[in-house]
Parts: sequence; C-alpha cells; structure tokens
Amino acid sequence: MNVYDSTGRKLGQVNEYGTASDNDGYKVGDVGEDGTVIDGYGRKVGEVSEDGTITDNHEEKLGKVGEDGTVTDSNDRTIGNVSMSMHDLISMAGGAALLLLLKPKQELA
Repeated sequence: MNVYDSTGRKLGQVNEYGTASDNDGYKVGDVGEDGTVIDGYGRKVGEVSEDGTITDNHEEKLGKVGEDGTVTDSNDRTIGNVSMSMHDLISMAGGAALLLLLKPKQELA
C-alpha cells in the first residue's frame, strides 16, 4: 500500500505486516490490526478507528481515510491518498497516513 501527498508524490508505503517506511526504506513506524499506530521509536502516537478516523493520543481528530484511500486533515481538506485494494484494512491505510502524511506531534517523555 503506497502513500501519496496531494500532488501525487509518493511519500512511502506500508507492507502487509503493518510496517510503514519512507521512500528511502527507513522504517517510520508500525500499524496494528487493531488500529494502534506506533512511531519508529516504539511510542504510541495515535489510533485509527474502524470508520477511518485518525486520532492522536489525546483522542483529538487529526484526519480521516476514506474507503477509496482519500486522506483528509482535521479540516476535511484532502491532503493525500493511500493506494488500497479491496483486501486492505482501513486501519493500515489510516496508520500509514498518520505516519507519512499527518506526521504526529512528538511528545517529549
């Protein structure tokens, strides 16, 4: 599953195991089948609900991924697209969008 910005430029991909990487092959995080999104440092950075809503750790809406792969931000502006097949989980697409398009805010621990 590939992730593209609003101009059609490829930003990265997520594999069938939920590992998201950028175009250089560097791992940027993981997406669980339950919708949990983990960054490249092993920290939980958000979740994706069954309807495609993408939230941060404070349950604030960051965006949404539609069934057609369109990704919108919290203001419903289209910011990119995830190439999805009929068999892909919307949670995987949303997690990839969070890691590669929405870029979650890093919290200092």
